Amino acid sequence: MESTAQPIPEQSEDVGIYRKRKLLRIIIPCLVIMLSCVCVLLIVGSRIIKVDKQAGTIRIAEVYLTTGLDTQGKPMPAVDRFPPETPRIYCIVKVVAPKPVHVGIRWIYEDEVIFVDEGTFNGDYGFYISPLPGEQFREGNYRVEIFLIEETIKSADFTVGR
Repeated sequence: MESTAQPIPEQSEDVGIYRKRKLLRIIIPCLVIMLSCVCVLLIVGSRIIKVDKQAGTIRIAEVYLTTGLDTQGKPMPAVDRFPPETPRIYCIVKVVAPKPVHVGIRWIYEDEVIFVDEGTFNGDYGFYISPLPGEQFREGNYRVEIFLIEETIKSADFTVGR
């Protein structure tokens, strides 16, 4: 009987290089496809978040600044100019959402973030800032930025000064 099996040739460097090149021809396209899929997921995912906010799933209905609360705990009327001796400046945020959401606020003085605060709520919520004891607010331009997932959703400018 004759055997049709051929003896296994000894591996040479050429065979090893050939196998590595063949393997790379498979691995590189797979990596490119995987990276493309990740990029598509990131792009589509960010659009889904934006669509949800635009569709009204989570909505910042109102943002305004005031000097305090009345005797019933309701915010005083909105203002955008405060004297330096104001003891506290309140930022009232009204969130409309199906359940409580995590909302943050950045207090900014002359383009410098001076305080960041966060809360989880649905409906009206009041954040405030006050100067250190014995001090008053520095005169100049301020801004508050309301954010969800660190993306600014609303902002309001105000001034301290006469």
